[in-house]
Amino acid sequence: MKKLFSVLPLGLTFVTLAAQGQDAPPPAMAQLKKLTGGVWREKTDKLSSEFRYTLNQDGGVDGAVSITFADGEKHTAVQHFGVDPKTHAVWAMVISDSSSVSFGHGSVVDGEMIWDLKSLSGEPSHLIYKEHFTDANTYISKCYKVAADGKRELVQTSESVRTEN
Repeated sequence: MKKLFSVLPLGLTFVTLAAQGQDAPPPAMAQLKKLTGGVWREKTDKLSSEFRYTLNQDGGVDGAVSITFADGEKHTAVQHFGVDPKTHAVWAMVISDSSSVSFGHGSVVDGEMIWDLKSLSGEPSHLIYKEHFTDANTYISKCYKVAADGKRELVQTSESVRTEN
């Protein structure tokens, strides 16, 4: 049985963002940039994880994730976030181990990040993440699995805390 795990902080449904000045990042990218620096740690009864985020050379955000399940099984993921230059929409690509790739878009709605990701390879999946910061070093994430009929099932709620190293 394949395990479902959360690899995103902060949420998304594809929304074309309103045109903004060239210097102002879309709200979703501005939120993502708050994740850079330090190590984010999350622990639930099912898993523990560490996230590290850095700014890349063109203004996007890259993430490295390591996850250990309660039974000792380990996984890694690489995340890339960028801005489409034509639509100004924030996109996300997540590569989990070497077995699956997911792609989607992000937005900010009422202060909450919304991420809508669908698998491009590996086991078919459609996940929506709703996430928000409670302070500069803490964020809450809710992961929903979306069924073919559009119904959402909450599969995980977690709190991640940033530490210095």
